[in-house]
Amino acid sequence: MPELNPNKISTLFFSFAFLLITYLLWLMAHQMIQPIIFGLIIAGLFYPINDRIVHRFKLSKSKSAIFTSVIIAVVVLAPLIFLAISVSREALVLYQKFAIGLDQKEVNDFFRGWSSSGDY
Repeated sequence: MPELNPNKISTLFFSFAFLLITYLLWLMAHQMIQPIIFGLIIAGLFYPINDRIVHRFKLSKSKSAIFTSVIIAVVVLAPLIFLAISVSREALVLYQKFAIGLDQKEVNDFFRGWSSSGDY
C-alpha cells in the first residue's frame, strides 16, 4: 500500500472541503441567479435614462436614482399588477362557472375520467 504523506492528505482534505462548501453555496445561491440576471438587465436598460435625468435636470445621483426607480415601478410593475388582477378575475369566473354548473359528484367524475352518463 502506498504511503500518504501529510502534505497529500491535507491537500485531499482541503480539496474535499472546498468542493463541499462550493456545492452548499450553489444550493443556497442557485435560486437567486434569475432575479440577479433580471436586475442586471433592468439596470442596463434604465442606466441611460438615469444618466439623462442627471444631466438634463441637474439632479444629484441619489435623487435621480429615486426618480428612475419610480419610472421602473410604473413601467415594469404596474402592468404586472394589472395582469395579475385580470388573471385572478378570470380564475374566479371559471370557478363560478364550475360551481354553478357541476355538483361535487360530477366534478369528481370529471377529474377521475369517469363518465356519469355511462358513455365511454
